[in-house]
Amino acid sequence: MAKKRIDPSSLIDDNQEATSLNTAPESPDKQVSYIEQIENNSISELKAKGLLVSEMDVSELSVSPLNTRIDDFLTTHNEEFSSFVEDIREQGQLQAAIGRLLPDGKVEVLAGKNRLQACRIIGRKLLIVILKNINDKAAVRIMFAENMKRQELSQYEISLQLKAFKDSGASTNELKNMTNAKSDAAITKRLAFSEIDKDLLAIFPDIRAIALEDGYNLTSAFHNYFKKNDKSKNEVINDLNTFVTPKAKANNIIKKMIDYLKGNDKPKPRERAKKVSLIDKRGNSMTVIKSKTGEIKIKSDGVDVDSLFSRISSFLENNDS
Repeated sequence: MAKKRIDPSSLIDDNQEATSLNTAPESPDKQVSYIEQIENNSISELKAKGLLVSEMDVSELSVSPLNTRIDDFLTTHNEEFSSFVEDIREQGQLQAAIGRLLPDGKVEVLAGKNRLQACRIIGRKLLIVILKNINDKAAVRIMFAENMKRQELSQYEISLQLKAFKDSGASTNELKNMTNAKSDAAITKRLAFSEIDKDLLAIFPDIRAIALEDGYNLTSAFHNYFKKNDKSKNEVINDLNTFVTPKAKANNIIKKMIDYLKGNDKPKPRERAKKVSLIDKRGNSMTVIKSKTGEIKIKSDGVDVDSLFSRISSFLENNDS
């Protein structure tokens, strides 16, 4: 079956001022209000206000590449999202998403990524989308307003969204307004953090724990390291990975990484136990598990020494700070 093409002339133009919902405002606070106005209306109310609402097959829709939210943290590993999926399964979609028509006739979802994902998961054929003719700059503003309502949005994702806004042609003042930044330096730090090496970022179990200042300093130190050293990136990444332990806080990990990158510290080998088998004076088979902080003597008879040794080694490695 041929895909349904949409007549651009039937859509509301971005410059039309038929209702207060037709134009995305400038400031971050008003952007959030703009999205809330749409989400707080039923689909029939939106139609009554003059907004065109369409029903579309989910296969016809794509998420805008300008949306910088990271799925691993915001959908599949989020209990709240699972509950959201069940709500749509039981009640259907109650609120419209926001999308825009591309020059090739395809529709791109700007706000409503989770609604789209939910409909795909439950096999819902149609997703209701509000279509608007808007440029990249307006698209980024809409997505930023939507994303900022999510408490789990990380400083890295905010920085990525700012970079997308800059690439769309936004001025420095517009970038400052978008994030309520008080100085050009704050924008510089965010843009730098958005360029952090992806392999370096992957070391961290949860990027939401990385503060903006820490992320900026680490990005700069990592970049400057290779100006003075010939060590391969993979070797450096492996060294930096030794500073990451389950109980360590992100800011402490980053401090150690920066010290290493500046030549002030070297990665310490993680604690590893050693196993020695022996016979005591009474002829009993013994196993001694040694570490730099002490040793444990165990009678080998009737004990799964290998399993115990593995558990002790793992404990020492994961708690080495």
